[in-house]
Amino acid sequence: MLNSIILNDFKSFEGKNTIPIKQLSTLIGLNSSGKTNVLEGLVILSNLVSGTDITAYFNNYSNFARQDQLIRGGAKGCCRGKKKSFTLGCISSSTDGYNLEYQITINVSKEERIVVESESLFKILGGSSKQLIFKTIKGNMSSGDINVEYNNHKRGPNPRLTINKNSSVISQIEKSYTTSHISNYEQVAHLIESSNKKYIRKADLSDIMKDSTPLPELLEQTEIVRKSLSKIKSLNPIPERMRNYVSRNAGPLQSDASNLSSVLSTIFSDHYRHTKRSISKNPRNDFISERIEKNEKIYQKILEFINLLPEYTINGLKILTTPAPLRDVMFACIEERSSGDDLIMPASLLSDGLLRITALAVAVLTSENSSILLLDEFDSALHESKTLTLLEKIQEYIKKTDSMVILTTHDTPLLNNYTSELLAGTIIVFRNKQDNKSNCINFYDLNNVDSLVIKGGLGEATLKNGLQPYLNPKDSQNKVSSIPSWLSSEVDQ
Repeated sequence: MLNSIILNDFKSFEGKNTIPIKQLSTLIGLNSSGKTNVLEGLVILSNLVSGTDITAYFNNYSNFARQDQLIRGGAKGCCRGKKKSFTLGCISSSTDGYNLEYQITINVSKEERIVVESESLFKILGGSSKQLIFKTIKGNMSSGDINVEYNNHKRGPNPRLTINKNSSVISQIEKSYTTSHISNYEQVAHLIESSNKKYIRKADLSDIMKDSTPLPELLEQTEIVRKSLSKIKSLNPIPERMRNYVSRNAGPLQSDASNLSSVLSTIFSDHYRHTKRSISKNPRNDFISERIEKNEKIYQKILEFINLLPEYTINGLKILTTPAPLRDVMFACIEERSSGDDLIMPASLLSDGLLRITALAVAVLTSENSSILLLDEFDSALHESKTLTLLEKIQEYIKKTDSMVILTTHDTPLLNNYTSELLAGTIIVFRNKQDNKSNCINFYDLNNVDSLVIKGGLGEATLKNGLQPYLNPKDSQNKVSSIPSWLSSEVDQ
């Protein structure tokens, strides 16, 4: 699980910013304060560790970037001001109880060739003490490769690997490590082939394989970080894109939810089969049966989510299909009526709020365990009386699946009703007037937070520009940072 996000000279963030996060984190602040930049940094980091070609990705080449995931401003737009590089990273939990700090710096000085400038992974032992897992060695930027030093926990200089800098090191390190050790495996094969015996002395194998282990720390720790970041999913539903027929096989839910009907089509199909009990009891059908049972539970949960919003009851979903050969799909809600004649409402006629809450439900309920879901403008098109109940449902579900949610909101009543648990994950994002850079402050770093809650809550204080008496962030020299205008007025005592 992620513990912190690291942004260094990325967009509106200047210098190294380490932002602690919780299982459910809320980013609040004015428009253009930097909230979306935090989410975008995580999306970019997720794509980098997946092994994508960096130049193609940042230049939005059509084969490498979906239209719903284009990077605002491209590669150079990611740098702070006129700088030529930026750093993204995270701190995540390891299986041995320690934390892992991962950082990758991208150089964008040449737009036609964007590369890794540096990359590292350290185990945090406590305080300022760190233990190397791997780090890149500074070399010639014009070279196509980069040298990587890793810790093998032996005396003498650490061994090195040579890796292509057009993709992240962490996405290539397993293959590079295995390749560098192939000579050992070939020696073992040679011993076996040259021996007339069925068995080889353990001592002989030990001499050859002593530098290899089934799962070296290098591979174990890099895999933890890579897997964690690969499960990041961004969602910013656009209702206009959900109102059309789409291909039945449009893959997982996209970040704009334009293929929502396609995802619901698969879920509804399994719901129908579950209702009709159309799968026979056969060991060969066990996998299909498990999927049907899983999707039936998701279907019922989706109905729970979407019934939070309207004043009428939605007692089911239906999939509308165009004639062959295309057979594109559009989902519809079945509205319950007192007359007994249920009304079928296709997505093309549904409200923005109902479309968004359906997309949110599908994103949360179909995410795999330990996912990280990013929800930009979580409250958009949703009535303020419904947002807290929706958020509580999301929180309940992610606890069961060990997942995380990071959201942004402008909903004042929602913030007023935040529990202490939700407030612990609330981060105020604002711009500094002197240098226009973004800053992040956790709610519980405010002074006299009890007084703030008594006077009406975080939402009320924000609405009245009343956080100045509570906000006193200090840097390492104990100097008070400047406060943005929306937090700067005094509150009546």
